[in-house]
Amino acid sequence: MTNLWNKIKWLLLYYADIRKKSFPLARMGTQIIVGSLAIFSVGGFILNYIFPEGFQQLQLSSGDVSMYSMLVGTVGFVLGFWLIWVDVIKLQKQVRGTARVLIMGMLGTSKRFPNELLSKSEQLDSREVIELGIEEGQGSIEDQIKMYNAELTVQIYKRFILNHDCSKVYLGGLARIPFLVAYGACFRAVSAKVVYYDRFHSGGDWRLLNDEYESISLAEYDMSTPKPDSKGNIGLALGFSTPIQKSQLPEFIADHTLMLTPNTQTERNLLKNQDNLHQISEKVQKIIDHLSSLPNCKKVHLFLSVQSTLGLDIGKRYQEGIHKNWVIHNFNASQSKYDWAIELSKDGITRFQ
Repeated sequence: MTNLWNKIKWLLLYYADIRKKSFPLARMGTQIIVGSLAIFSVGGFILNYIFPEGFQQLQLSSGDVSMYSMLVGTVGFVLGFWLIWVDVIKLQKQVRGTARVLIMGMLGTSKRFPNELLSKSEQLDSREVIELGIEEGQGSIEDQIKMYNAELTVQIYKRFILNHDCSKVYLGGLARIPFLVAYGACFRAVSAKVVYYDRFHSGGDWRLLNDEYESISLAEYDMSTPKPDSKGNIGLALGFSTPIQKSQLPEFIADHTLMLTPNTQTERNLLKNQDNLHQISEKVQKIIDHLSSLPNCKKVHLFLSVQSTLGLDIGKRYQEGIHKNWVIHNFNASQSKYDWAIELSKDGITRFQ
């Protein structure tokens, strides 16, 4: 019964979202113009031959009927054109409220924002694309850290992305997990609606997370373990894209890490619904809340095998007033180990030593 309700709710929300993507007055105006053209072409014929007796009683001739149908059609045409014009003027006067953000990083990925994800009206209403970060090969890890901190210092988010009453932000891209989490943290206090887009491995295309809700959650875990080590380090490993083995973790933190898995099989793009993604990141946030509150905890180490959008949304949950500094580790697949990490604090990011 629950699954059936989820399907119905998804269909209704998806339909409502499609309806909202067009300008309502322009849509109404178009319908009125189409109706007016129909009256121009066949109105007189229908009124004169389908309902002849009614018009004979009113003592109207066929010429009068044609004249009145033309008059009604003309009024409808003018009204429809005016409604469309009102929406066009409204669009020209209003500040564009949709921001587009593309995070750079992985080699071989497209540098073009996937505009095809936006409706025609949203494309007209969208701002210039903002690219964050630098592509691998164009600089070292230290260069990427400097770029991130520079973007944070000049307040690029407030000045160029979220300025002038931005109402919606399309956010996505491909980069190393540590930088995705860090960039997600930059959007933690935004009032604008954040819409994620992800690149799916199955076809290599960019997609929104608007598929059916599948109730993916975390498998059972024991919150009584682990405990921080003698230096205050504690870890959290989340294996959604691929399983994470304890042997892959750095030796100093392996026995002090909570291992989390999904309640289903792992998959590259496991989460295809944004509401489901929010629920997972919210649970991860609560777990980090708990780990940060443990006695002697000084740093929370994150080992994340997740899709880019989940990395961003987890980062968006970072709270410097509640959480200890996050240390986000990067996995080196060729060596099957985590080889470097960055530390996230309220002041930006640094290379973890």
